[in-house]
Amino acid sequence: MLGILYNPGFQNHNFTIFKDFAITENHRIQFRAEAYNWPNHPNWNGADTNPRSPTFGKIQTKSSERQLQFALRYQF
Repeated sequence: MLGILYNPGFQNHNFTIFKDFAITENHRIQFRAEAYNWPNHPNWNGADTNPRSPTFGKIQTKSSERQLQFALRYQF
Protein backbone atom coordinates (compact mmCIF):
# COMPACT_ATOMS: atom_id res chain seq x y z
CA MET A 1 0.00 0.00 0.00
CA LEU A 2 2.99 2.30 0.45
CA GLY A 3 4.10 4.43 -2.44
CA ILE A 4 0.70 4.86 -4.11
CA LEU A 5 0.44 8.58 -3.27
CA TYR A 6 2.60 11.16 -5.02
CA ASN A 7 3.55 14.37 -3.27
CA PRO A 8 3.43 17.71 -5.07
CA GLY A 9 6.60 18.80 -6.86
CA PHE A 10 9.31 20.77 -5.08
CA GLN A 11 10.27 24.15 -6.53
CA ASN A 12 13.11 26.33 -5.34
CA HIS A 13 14.09 29.53 -7.17
CA ASN A 14 16.95 31.64 -5.81
CA PHE A 15 18.16 35.05 -7.00
CA THR A 16 21.43 36.94 -6.38
CA ILE A 17 22.59 40.33 -7.52
CA PHE A 18 25.81 42.12 -6.60
CA LYS A 19 27.72 45.28 -7.42
CA ASP A 20 31.43 46.02 -6.93
CA PHE A 21 32.62 49.52 -6.00
CA ALA A 22 36.31 50.40 -6.34
CA ILE A 23 37.66 52.53 -3.50
CA THR A 24 41.33 52.51 -4.50
CA GLU A 25 43.33 50.32 -6.84
CA ASN A 26 43.59 47.47 -4.29
CA HIS A 27 40.49 48.06 -2.17
CA ARG A 28 36.91 47.27 -3.13
CA ILE A 29 33.49 46.99 -1.52
CA GLN A 30 30.91 44.56 -2.83
CA PHE A 31 27.20 44.89 -2.06
CA ARG A 32 25.18 41.66 -2.36
CA ALA A 33 21.44 41.05 -2.24
CA GLU A 34 20.26 37.43 -2.19
CA ALA A 35 16.72 36.08 -2.20
CA TYR A 36 15.94 32.44 -1.45
CA ASN A 37 12.60 31.18 -2.80
CA TRP A 38 12.08 34.68 -4.21
CA PRO A 39 8.63 34.03 -5.79
CA ASN A 40 7.52 32.73 -2.35
CA HIS A 41 6.21 29.47 -3.82
CA PRO A 42 4.92 27.13 -1.08
CA ASN A 43 6.48 23.67 -1.00
CA TRP A 44 4.03 21.23 0.51
CA ASN A 45 5.39 18.51 2.77
CA GLY A 46 4.36 14.89 2.46
CA ALA A 47 0.84 13.55 2.43
CA ASP A 48 -0.46 11.26 5.18
CA THR A 49 -0.06 7.71 3.82
CA ASN A 50 -1.73 5.85 6.70
CA PRO A 51 -5.05 4.54 5.29
CA ARG A 52 -6.55 4.32 8.81
CA SER A 53 -5.85 7.95 9.60
CA PRO A 54 -8.68 10.50 9.33
CA THR A 55 -6.27 12.77 7.40
CA PHE A 56 -5.33 10.08 4.85
CA GLY A 57 -4.14 11.64 1.57
CA LYS A 58 -4.16 15.19 2.92
CA ILE A 59 -1.11 17.41 2.99
CA GLN A 60 -0.55 18.73 6.49
CA THR A 61 2.28 21.29 6.38
CA LYS A 62 4.29 23.54 4.07
CA SER A 63 7.82 24.91 4.12
CA SER A 64 10.15 27.26 2.26
CA GLU A 65 9.15 30.82 3.01
CA ARG A 66 10.94 33.65 1.22
CA GLN A 67 14.24 34.69 2.82
CA LEU A 68 16.25 37.82 1.99
CA GLN A 69 19.91 38.43 2.79
CA PHE A 70 22.02 41.56 2.30
CA ALA A 71 25.79 41.76 2.70
CA LEU A 72 28.75 44.12 2.35
CA ARG A 73 32.14 42.63 1.54
CA TYR A 74 35.40 44.53 1.88
CA GLN A 75 38.25 43.23 -0.28
CA PHE A 76 41.87 44.32 0.07
